[in-house]
Formats: sequence, structure tokens, C-alpha cells
Amino acid sequence: MAKTADENFKQGEEFIQTFHREDLGYDGCIKAYDDEKIVKIYHSMREIMSYDVSGTIANILAGLIPDITKAKILDLAAGSGMIGKGLYDRGFRNVDAHDGAAAMVDYCRTTGHYKDFFTCFVGNGQTLPMEDDTYDGISCSGATVNIHLPASAQREIARVIKPGGQNIVVNAAKVEIEQYAQGLGTSKTCQHINMDKAQVRNINMSTLYHN
Repeated sequence: MAKTADENFKQGEEFIQTFHREDLGYDGCIKAYDDEKIVKIYHSMREIMSYDVSGTIANILAGLIPDITKAKILDLAAGSGMIGKGLYDRGFRNVDAHDGAAAMVDYCRTTGHYKDFFTCFVGNGQTLPMEDDTYDGISCSGATVNIHLPASAQREIARVIKPGGQNIVVNAAKVEIEQYAQGLGTSKTCQHINMDKAQVRNINMSTLYHN
């Protein structure tokens, strides 16, 4: 007997939560993700759970950035590349993938949606390998959760984004939005849009189409 949508969601949520355990720590979390089989399960579970805000994020960036074909975008904590697909489908052609787990980045390589690839942890004193003011926009979805992307990573995000750039972050909950925003600590004039998943689903996208 086929599972109901609610049962599939529960199964997927239970799987995802195994990577959010406090006892893993940041290093343990990366190791847990860094497995080819786990990455494939992760990707399929995300689809089953209908956890897909990629189109919304892509549309927001497309509405804020004048030339999406040339704009340089970083998909931060890209995971298995769902946001990258949304960006590619929307017309972005200069997108880099970043993740802390090499197996996730390797999966992103197979999608054909990205230009360059970076594997490293960011935050807690660890930096991104890019130069200052590299990106016109940054996307990040579902990573500002327990033992994933620390609030201190915001300083690095602000460093690599261009003045006037766009940073679109989708968080799991409002409390994480507040913690994440507090880690910014910069006066650079770029726009940081932090939303939880419920807010993303309620956005009226008709105001965001320019291209």
C-alpha cells in the first residue's frame, strides 16, 4: 500500500532531523552528509517532502538583479543542488555551488547547473576561499539550523557579496532568522532578505518578475 503524503513527509522529516542532533557537532554533521548514498537519499527525501523553495528564491533574485545571465551567484550550503536547479531553470548561468560536505558538492557537479564548486566549512573562524565582493547574489536555504551554518558565517557572506548585492536566506524558523541576522556585523550596503518557509510560500511573486 502506497504511503500517504503525510506519511512520506514524516519519514522525510525524521531522516532530515538525524543531521540536526546536537551531539554530532559541526564536524560530525559534515561527516554524516559526506556519503554518496546518504546524499541520494537526502535528495529523494527532499522531493518527497515537497521541500522546494528553489523557484521562489530564483524568482526573488531575478526580480532584484538586472541581468541574470551574467550575474554571479553563490548557492551557499547547496546540499544536493535543488536551489541550483531553480536558478538554472529561471535563467541564471553563472552560479557556484558551496557545501561543507564533499559528497554533496560532487552531486552538484552532476547536475549541470553550476559553474564552479567549493567544499569548506564557513563560520566559527573558518572562511570562504573567494575574494571580497565576488557575488551579485547569494542563495541559502535550510542551512541556518542546528550544527549546520553558524550565525558567525554571516560575516563571510557579507565579505564575498558585492556592495548592493542580494542575500536571500530561507530559514526553518523565525528564531533562526534573528540569530542569523545578529551575526552579520557589517556596514556593507547589500540587501539581506531573511524568511522562514511559511513566509516564502506566502510571497506574491507577481511583483518580482523583471526578466
